[in-house]
Amino acid sequence: MKFTPGPWEAYIENDESKLKQSYIHATRKGTKFAIGEIFATAVKGEVKANARLIAESPTLLIALKYIIDIADNVKGAELKCYKTAFSNARKAISASEGK
Repeated sequence: MKFTPGPWEAYIENDESKLKQSYIHATRKGTKFAIGEIFATAVKGEVKANARLIAESPTLLIALKYIIDIADNVKGAELKCYKTAFSNARKAISASEGK
């Protein structure tokens, strides 16, 4: 599954007179464009937090893949200790790639 390559950036609307919303922007060949939009929630601060989390998705995916690369080289008792974490990372990667 292909997605718009990162980095992604959160643009957070700060105008109090408008509906609270944020956008996720990507940049391609020097041009920024919106790839997502987050609308207001009832909980203060959630719009900003959601926008930042979504914007970091490509970076988080890269980090998880790096962890799995390390996991593939861990053996024995060490592997047992981190088995659940590695399993969860693999599931998250699969889900993000539509597998």
